[in-house]
Amino acid sequence: MPLAAMSKNEMEKALKRAQEQNARLRKRLAEAEKSEQLLKSIFEYIPEGLIIAEVPDASIRAISRHGLSLFDRPREAILGCTGPEVIKEWKVFHPDGVTQAEYDELPLIRAMTNGEDVREEEWIILRPDGKKIPVLINAGPIRGKEGTITGGVLAWIETEKRKQLEEALRESEARYRSFFEASRDVVLLTSPEGSILAANKAAQEMYGATEEELIEKGRQVFVDTSDPRLGAFLEERTRTGSARGEYRSRRKDGTLFPTEASSGVFTTMDGILRTTTILRDITERKRAEQALRESEDLLSRVLDALPVGVFIADAQGGIARVNPAGERIWGGARRAPLDRLDEYKGWWADSGRRIEAREWAFARAFERGETSMNEIIDIECFDGARKTIRNAAVPVRDASGRIISAIAVIEDISAERRAQEALRNREVQYRALAENSPDMIVRYSPDLHYLYVNPSIEHAVGIPPEAFKGKRIGQLGLPKDLQCSIAKAVHAVRKTGQEQTLEWSWETSVGTKHFQTMFAPEASRDGGVDSVLTISREITSLRRLEEDLRRARDAAEEANRAKSQFLANMSHEIRTPMNGIMGMVELALMGCKDARSREYLGYAKNSAVNLLDIVNDILDLSKIEAGRMELEKSVFRPREMLESLFAIQGSQAEQKGLRFKTHVDPNVPKRLVGDEGRLRQILTNLVGNAVKYTREGEVAVFVTAEVLKQDQEQGEHRRADLVSLVFSIRDTGIGIAPDKLPRIFEPFTRGAQDAEFGGTGLGLTITKQLVELMNGRIDVRSTLGQGSTFTVSLLLQTAPKEAIPAEPLGEGIAQDRAKPLRILLAEDNEINRFMALELLKLRGHEIVTADNGKQALEALAKEAFDLVLMDAQMPVMDGEEATRRIRAGEAGNPRIHIVALTAYALRGDRERFLAVGMDDYLSKPIDLEELERVLARIGSGDKSAE
Repeated sequence: MPLAAMSKNEMEKALKRAQEQNARLRKRLAEAEKSEQLLKSIFEYIPEGLIIAEVPDASIRAISRHGLSLFDRPREAILGCTGPEVIKEWKVFHPDGVTQAEYDELPLIRAMTNGEDVREEEWIILRPDGKKIPVLINAGPIRGKEGTITGGVLAWIETEKRKQLEEALRESEARYRSFFEASRDVVLLTSPEGSILAANKAAQEMYGATEEELIEKGRQVFVDTSDPRLGAFLEERTRTGSARGEYRSRRKDGTLFPTEASSGVFTTMDGILRTTTILRDITERKRAEQALRESEDLLSRVLDALPVGVFIADAQGGIARVNPAGERIWGGARRAPLDRLDEYKGWWADSGRRIEAREWAFARAFERGETSMNEIIDIECFDGARKTIRNAAVPVRDASGRIISAIAVIEDISAERRAQEALRNREVQYRALAENSPDMIVRYSPDLHYLYVNPSIEHAVGIPPEAFKGKRIGQLGLPKDLQCSIAKAVHAVRKTGQEQTLEWSWETSVGTKHFQTMFAPEASRDGGVDSVLTISREITSLRRLEEDLRRARDAAEEANRAKSQFLANMSHEIRTPMNGIMGMVELALMGCKDARSREYLGYAKNSAVNLLDIVNDILDLSKIEAGRMELEKSVFRPREMLESLFAIQGSQAEQKGLRFKTHVDPNVPKRLVGDEGRLRQILTNLVGNAVKYTREGEVAVFVTAEVLKQDQEQGEHRRADLVSLVFSIRDTGIGIAPDKLPRIFEPFTRGAQDAEFGGTGLGLTITKQLVELMNGRIDVRSTLGQGSTFTVSLLLQTAPKEAIPAEPLGEGIAQDRAKPLRILLAEDNEINRFMALELLKLRGHEIVTADNGKQALEALAKEAFDLVLMDAQMPVMDGEEATRRIRAGEAGNPRIHIVALTAYALRGDRERFLAVGMDDYLSKPIDLEELERVLARIGSGDKSAE
């Protein structure tokens, strides 16, 4: 259609089609250029001869660079030559090398003429220079779009080179196979998809499977596909053609183990992609790495825990690491390169010279390989503090001996230096003390050499200290016995580590000197005894003083014995007539009807009782002072004892017109274990004093108790409970002056007012000492003119329920009085004999008397008796001797009841009489109620003494 006849729309469409066609042409042109460039590259680098020829005359259009070597001509001389031209110059022969090929027989001509596809035919080419070259030829036609042949391709390779390549391939394959089989590492030939194509022996051993099992099951079984590292490994191999890494593998038995893998991709001659993978079981390496990590972690923790500072160098010799102790010592130690060690300020302790950076032991160890030990350095820390350190450093070398690092160790010895300085000062002081001490000071070595002797030894024994230097104790003429004593003491100190003491004497021109030596161990660092230090002091005057004291002690003991004997004699001499006096008064009272006479006799009896109380107080005080007072431990009824006491003391208070108040805590137990008599004595003394020293008002006695439970078991029975008893005695009497109050418990102490009220001044003393003997406490509060309050606190045991208290005096006597006894009375004192005879007859007993022990034995041999009342002290034969003979069967019944009658009342008398065989003991003056109790008990058949 003419351009002018086109509409605008049609023109636009035509223009668009032209543009599109032009774009397609440009694209084809670019593709053609690209193809041509690719073809050029192939012809340039392909390692075979290659020719492209055109029909009809087989003119050469292109030739490869490798093909030019066959023709030995430049490319310009070859391009455009026709087939007939070529074979004129380069002749072609059959493989026999003799028969020349016709033009139509040539592979390229056959391919271009007949379309024949020629594969690996052998031919020989004769070059113009006469050289025959065997070749292996491939040839084929080039067809156009319509399928017509437009040209042909000829490719060849020299047969010799191919044989060389094949031989090289065979050698390479043999080497690979040898490596494959002999490799200690696992080698697998695999496909990219994971199939195992071949596995060497190492693989079979590592996986625990045969090659057939590995090939059959493949990667999916023998690799832990859940390991995320496997995916990254395969991705890298796909992307780059090779990969290295670690992942978990799995043995045939399912065990997982770590492996290190190296894998690459290659293409076979057939163009098939294959992969090779080399693996190594790194279980041991992992263990070693773990052990190394643990070791490094341990080392790190050890370094952190060390009390000394540790500095470690890096590869350049600078400070790479400092442990916490090092940082503390330096007040914030920091890393520093080798050339900046001058940031650490230090001075040599011995000279005070500043240490340069390269002079530090750390630097010398790294740079010169020096080992330094025990360098003492004064430093200025980064926080400004001044310290003294002990420094050491060693180089660290590798296996070849090359220095790769250095380690320095520092220790803060500031306190040690101060201690050493103080020790030196103390040593100077102690040496001055030793040199100037009046005592002898000697140090002995374990083999008894003198290590030190102070100057005082010359004054003591007359030998100068220089004479002892380097000598043993046997080399200075010391007495043999003294040498042996010293050696034994030194040996004992070394063996036991304990101090020893030795006393010895030294004869001098002025007399004998006495010394006391103390041997003390001097410990070594290992805890043993390094040496023995002795200090000897002259004790001559002390010995004299001790001798004087011994004589004084002997004299005091003799005086005490004399006093005790005097008290015993006085007790006997006083009690004997007192026994007669009180007995006769009792007899007189029994037979006297006249009231006036009975009043006189009552006064006489009271006076005798008061005199007996005084004697008893003196004896008690003597016993307590001599430590001979013993407390009884028996069951008693505290309430009944208190009621009896209150009745007597209340009666006396009423006689003086005083109010007498009492209160006993309901918690006071029914039965207690203790000394009832001494408790009664304490309370009688205190309540009696309250009544005695009160003119008007009242006397009040309060008893409180708190039971303390005992949970422990003792055998089959629970331990008895304890009860805390508090006795408070309050009066409104005369009181005690403040200046007298601290001394009221001292013996024979009386106030000015005691002249009015009387008394020996022993009562409170004995009371206090009895309370303390019971492990109790007595306190007093008093106001002069207003009264006093005495408080006694005691801790006693409650009695078990099954325990039966002793029968109170008087109970059970009446019912036994009717039973008469036949009694032998052995008593040398006529008055006492008469008194006892009358009293016993009045009670219905039959009495036979004897003046001494011999007469008693004679009477017992002739007659039978129920009881013997035996005086202890009689002429001819005393009561003790008579008792021994009775018990020996020399007179009458050897089991007869024997009761001692004695005026002795000191500690040990009762026990002495019971020990010789007597059954009981009655002290003079005889208490009639006590006598009735003994006779009633014997009459009932109970012989045991209480």
